[in-house]
Amino acid sequence: TVEDAIIIMRVVNDAYKIEIGDEGLAFKKIDRYVDIKQVQKDIEIFDIFLLAEQDGECMGCIGGKRKLSFDGSDPYVEFGPFATSPRHQGKGVGKMLMTALGTWCRDIGIYRIVIDVVNHRTDLFTEPDGGFYGKRGFKKIGTIECDVEHNCDENACTRPSHFILLEKMICYQSK
Repeated sequence: TVEDAIIIMRVVNDAYKIEIGDEGLAFKKIDRYVDIKQVQKDIEIFDIFLLAEQDGECMGCIGGKRKLSFDGSDPYVEFGPFATSPRHQGKGVGKMLMTALGTWCRDIGIYRIVIDVVNHRTDLFTEPDGGFYGKRGFKKIGTIECDVEHNCDENACTRPSHFILLEKMICYQSK
């Protein structure tokens, strides 16, 4: 619904505010979502979109879509946007959303999840403890260039950027 899209736009943009500017972790000129139609388009292409709510407030969200490797033999779920409201960060909301996504993946027979994280967000993947994703078992598998699809081209960024591809096996498929 339009109401859901507004809620998602608000929580994602609030969580991603750290990315606006050109110092520290920041690298963007604009919000992740600049209009409601972008959010609605994302919702339509996702196979799953989860909201974590408490007392009528959206604490976070995660979207995922099924994909296949280039040769078609390896199904996986690409997820994102993945966001936790700044008021609820550090309280287990992100972990709860990741667990729910993992459960859904296993239920549909997919055992690998992938996300792309912009290289400037070192807090998410390289801090001494591995950052948010490293602590949860994600490993770097490659890089991709920023582009319009990710709202990350030269018109949207304050400095050169690229994405780090991270993956996690959520459980192993029995043969």
